[in-house]
Order: sequence, then C-alpha cells, then structure tokens
Amino acid sequence: MIRQRLIQAAVICLMFGLLTAMCRLMEGDGITAADIISYEQKTSYEEQSSGGGELYGEGELYGREELYREEEPPREELADLSEAFFVILNETSRDFYRGYAIDESFLLWLEKTYGEDCVEQIAARVKAGEQDYDIWYQETGCSIHVLWLGYCRRLNYSSYLLENVSWMDTASDGRIVMDFVGDINLDDSWYTMQALSQRNGDFDACISPELQEELQSADLTMLNNEFTYSERGRALEGKAYTFRARPENVRYLEQMGVDLVSLANNHVCDYGDDALIDTMQTLNDAGIHYVGAGHDIDEATEIRYYVAAGRKIAIVSATQIEKSYSFTKQATENTPGVLKTLNEEKFVEVIRRAEQTSDYVIAYVHWGTEGILKLQNDQRKLAKAYIEAGADLIIGNHSHRVQGMEYIDGVPVINSLGNFWFSNGNLYATILQVVINEEGNLDIAFIPCIQEDLTTSLIQDETEREYFFKYITDLSEGIGMDEEGNVYAMDDERYTREELDGLRFHSQRGYGFREGGYDLLGRRIDIVGNY
Repeated sequence: MIRQRLIQAAVICLMFGLLTAMCRLMEGDGITAADIISYEQKTSYEEQSSGGGELYGEGELYGREELYREEEPPREELADLSEAFFVILNETSRDFYRGYAIDESFLLWLEKTYGEDCVEQIAARVKAGEQDYDIWYQETGCSIHVLWLGYCRRLNYSSYLLENVSWMDTASDGRIVMDFVGDINLDDSWYTMQALSQRNGDFDACISPELQEELQSADLTMLNNEFTYSERGRALEGKAYTFRARPENVRYLEQMGVDLVSLANNHVCDYGDDALIDTMQTLNDAGIHYVGAGHDIDEATEIRYYVAAGRKIAIVSATQIEKSYSFTKQATENTPGVLKTLNEEKFVEVIRRAEQTSDYVIAYVHWGTEGILKLQNDQRKLAKAYIEAGADLIIGNHSHRVQGMEYIDGVPVINSLGNFWFSNGNLYATILQVVINEEGNLDIAFIPCIQEDLTTSLIQDETEREYFFKYITDLSEGIGMDEEGNVYAMDDERYTREELDGLRFHSQRGYGFREGGYDLLGRRIDIVGNY
C-alpha cells in the first residue's frame, strides 16, 4: 500500500509539472515542447500572463489577495503541493466536489488564482477529516459552484454552464440583498395606468420615490409581470380578465430597477402566442431577465442564475394556475407558453437540477386562490415537494392579497406577496427582503407598504407599521417578528427561548380578524382587489 501511494504521488508530481507548463502555454507564455521537457530543471520565470489571478474577468478580483507568485517554487515545495493535490483528489467524497469533474487541472488553476497556501489549507482540512464542501468558500471566498464557473470561464471550458448566468456586484461586502414584490399591471386600460395618465405620466405619484429607491438599491429586484407586452393578438374569448400593455411601458420596470420578472402566471398568454413572444422580446430588449415561460418547453424550464459575493443563486418559476380552466397554455417542444405546476413533477425536476448546480434555490410560484388569505392544503403539498427537491425559499403570489408565511421542514414559505400596484382597493403591499448574510444564512424581512388610492408607498407611520406587522403575523404560523419586520422561526436553535419569546410580534396571537373580501377601509372588493 505504501509503495502504491509513493508511485501515485510520483505520477501526480510529474503531471503537476506538465500541467503547469500546459497552463502557461494556454495563457500565452510561449512555452515550447523543450520547455515542457526541461520544466523541472528551471529555477525561476517571469509571470507574463495578464489574466493571472482573475476569476471572473478583466479587472474583477475575488477572494484572497495573495494571487501571484513571482518565482518558480523550489522542487521540495512542488512535491508538497503535489501531495496536497493527492489528498484533495483521493481523500474526499463526490459531495465535496458537488459532482464537478475536479482534477489536477482545476487544482492547478486554483493554485494560480488563490495561491499555494489556499490549496495546502484545503488539503490540511481534508486530511484532518473535514468533508464539508463549504470549505471551498471559507478558504477562497467562493463556493465550489462559483469556482467551477470561474474555471470554465477562464479556460473556455464547458461554456454551456455559463449560459443564463449573471455576475452581480453587491452594495456591501459579503451580503446579498434581494427584493421581491408581487403583482403589477401596466395595461393601459386598467385602473393603474389610467391613474398614471390622470397624473400626467408622473410615475412618482404612483410608486413613491422612497419605494423606488428601495427597489433600486437592492442587488436583485424581482416581481410578477401579470400581463403581456404587445400590440398584437386578440383577447382570449370567455376569459373574465385579460391584460395587455404597450411595449414601451416596460420603461416603468426599468425605472424601479427591476432585474428579473416571472412570466409564470395566468395572464401572460391573454392575447395568444404572438403577444407572449412580443413580451419576451420586449423584456430582452430592456435587459430584464424572465423565468417561467419561453418560446418552447426547454426555455420555459430554464434556470436563471446569479453570482454575487462568491455564491451562486438559482431562481425558478412556475404556475399552478389555472386549476380548472385551460386559457394559459404550457409550452411544448415547438410552441410558446408557461411552465405549469398543477402536476408538480416537471417543476420538481427543474428545482432538483437547480439544486445540483447552485448554493441557493428560490422558487417563485403562482398558486392558490384569488381573494383569500390563507395557504391551502394543495399548496402545502406542493411546497413539501419543492423542498424535498432542494428549494431553499418559496415565494408565492396570485391571491391578490398579502398573506402570511410559515416554515416547512426549516424552509421559509411565503404564501403570497399580493398586489404591488394592481387594484384600486386600499390594501397592504410589501417588499419581501431576502438577505444572504456573511455566514450564508437566509434572513427574511417584510418591508411594510400600502397600496392606497392607486399609489403604492412605504408605510412610515409607526402605528400603521405595527398594524402591518400584526397583520402578517396573524396570518402566519410558527414565526416571530421584531419591530423592523425581521422574521424568526420560533424553533430556530440559533436563538434562545428567551430571545424568541421577547420578539415584539408572534404568529397565532389573534391580533385581529382578517377577511379577504374587504379592503383596509372596509369596502367590499373583488378577487383582484377592486372595490
């Protein structure tokens, strides 16, 4: 056994020398075949590659600072690094690599990008018995998913993995801030856009400047695009509500700083295939990503990835609606449409695929029943299937009412974000703020908003903020909330019982009776929130 390991170590040592030379050859160092043969006899070299140490692209440095070596390491150091390579490749599980084809070439790139100490430290931790794949992040500032993307991007390898990936800067180091809101309607014949017209096109009079500033400040902002952008098509016959906006109205999403929308809803197909195709083109032209629909089923099931602060986030979307009608079509191999999840199997497979290739999976789902305030049993069944497949956060919409939340198997499930700017009834609205903190935990907060007289704004009054937080906790299960809207699971073992009981608001306290059929002024409203 000892002899076998010595032979293996010698082979790896030789491969290290060859791969190092080949790596420099690819980077334009001008190494010849003779250089490769005599590589181990060289004692020093001048680093000429302008790209050394860059993980994402020109000028974007991530992770450790000690990225360059000016001289060739002595032979004994080379042997030590070969031993580190051997440990990482032979004494770890497949889960440590998250299924990626990690080999000597990847480790050589890792050493060049992050330095010898990084590789040796990873090997030392593995040698000590650690197998948690979070070691990659702890030692480099990037998860293994992000490292693999950087490796592929640098060497132009497996380029398909770079599709649908956006690389984001963050406003603060180590934290990723994402804002999610609910339904918006930019149909020119609808109440919202009529109000905008009556206000001489002043969008600030419809979405308050403070609220827009909050959305613009997030690293990622997403909403539900509950209509189609087009001047083509005919309204579906027999459908009670059909929504179509002029393509130029997409500028209002740009003004709010929207990065991503869900098209998985029951109104994006209201004017047929041509209008749906126009919608996707309009969003593409505006530089706004979409999920949950496509020109065919392959696109409708695509995952949207975002890389920020060394972590990779996957966002997927599907619609359970309609349950009993067939106005909204699922995409097929050769026709456009949405991704449906009335039968969860196809969406579960998308989530499972996302989980295998990312650090976090966020499922944004159009589900439930319009006009009600509580999660239903069929939604809870779907949520459990999504969680089992790997979802880390589930965000719902469709009810046109802000609903509560709960934790299912430790995963936060937001029942519905309700209307954001959609109806003429006075209703609570909200921004669900999701922060991935420095430790990698998901922090959840509800930012209180109100949709009042066709204007959506932040709630500033302390008494009204308290009413909002009581409303949310009243409709939730198993949570506590502080005065800023930060949510805590009441069984979270990171906090003491005294800390959790000391929170200002708690679910199931019966703060007040809630009825989905009335707005905040007690007026009777329809299923979409109009009086």
